[in-house]
Amino acid sequence: MTSIVMLNAMDLSDSSCPQYWPDEGSQDHGLFTVTVANVVKFDGYNVKLMKLEHRRQKRSQYLKHYQVTDWPVNQEMPKSPSTLLHLILTVEKEKEKGKHSPILVHCIDGLNRSGVFCVLKNSLDRLHQDDTVDIMQTTKVLRLNRPNMLNDLNLYRFCYDAMLAYVSNPDEFRVDIMPQPVYENMPAKQEEKATPEESIYQNVEKPPESSEA
Repeated sequence: MTSIVMLNAMDLSDSSCPQYWPDEGSQDHGLFTVTVANVVKFDGYNVKLMKLEHRRQKRSQYLKHYQVTDWPVNQEMPKSPSTLLHLILTVEKEKEKGKHSPILVHCIDGLNRSGVFCVLKNSLDRLHQDDTVDIMQTTKVLRLNRPNMLNDLNLYRFCYDAMLAYVSNPDEFRVDIMPQPVYENMPAKQEEKATPEESIYQNVEKPPESSEA
């Protein structure tokens, strides 16, 4: 697993979804150390480059953490389809580079916001593969593995609106090829503002392969 998608902003008063990364530097969680190497701010979401290290086994890996920032916890609906569509297509670009590990998607309840992301992602995959869209069938299939997923009617309708927006003008949501995988590139600067088409990375030597103790 090299990608995490988080569909809600942090709410420090909600203990069901605590912050599991440091604001800066490193933070220990049991035998694991999480280090935030870089934060890139896009319009509507942030991308954090993290290093996850198992201290006992002396093994580590890099991963990308995508967090939506314009969908407040107390707001039922996203502001527009744009952020989620751009985010999904950006994450998909990373997978196309050969990192075929699963994407970990989460929100507070694991049902509605995560459901919107999964329904839209699978619908986009289906559209690109066979040129069809079937929100109802896509939702039914997801519910076989996650009962009650996407049980909010307004968010279900939002998925239709989002796919209509994409089909009507796919060029609006085009995502150019992002920088090389995080294993081969490290960020040049902290807290950069960027658009999806802009690279803020500099090439560095690929980190050595980790070895077990």
